[in-house]
Amino acid sequence: MRKCQNTVVAIALTVVVAVITAIVPGVSGIRPVQAQNVQQGKTVVVIPAQANLRKAPSLSAPVLAVLKAGQELSVLGEQKDWFKVNYQGQEAWIHKSVVEINLEKELVLATITASMANLRQGPGTSYPIVTMAAKSQSFRALAIRTGWVKLELSPGKLAWVSEGLVALSVLDEPALR
Repeated sequence: MRKCQNTVVAIALTVVVAVITAIVPGVSGIRPVQAQNVQQGKTVVVIPAQANLRKAPSLSAPVLAVLKAGQELSVLGEQKDWFKVNYQGQEAWIHKSVVEINLEKELVLATITASMANLRQGPGTSYPIVTMAAKSQSFRALAIRTGWVKLELSPGKLAWVSEGLVALSVLDEPALR
């Protein structure tokens, strides 16, 4: 039953994209992107109760501020395991393990590229499998966290998939912004 529901959601997303592409002036369709390109110009959200914001991309760099869960920062760039962010008008650094990239401000689709993919309750293999998805199924991507993509399976139902098992695409929608 779940597999059937996921297939219906994937088909519905595909139909919505096709309809928008066909009827909305200026929309040219789906544009494939790499995860690192999705990250540029986006916001990251702090996940743990507290996270250190640093002057440089190093755990030994001075702490500029201690941020609370839910705080958002604009991404300016990245270096290995660090995001360069804007904090109160100045550049600062935050470790990737304590934030997730917010993708909710635009329509980003994650299409399964593996023959089958385990969709999990959280971002890691230690989390239980919620359901499985077949190759070519597409879901709305809501966030990226350290190699995992948060998916919306249906309204209010979320799951995570390994970033290596999906291709991300952004609905090219300049007329809608």
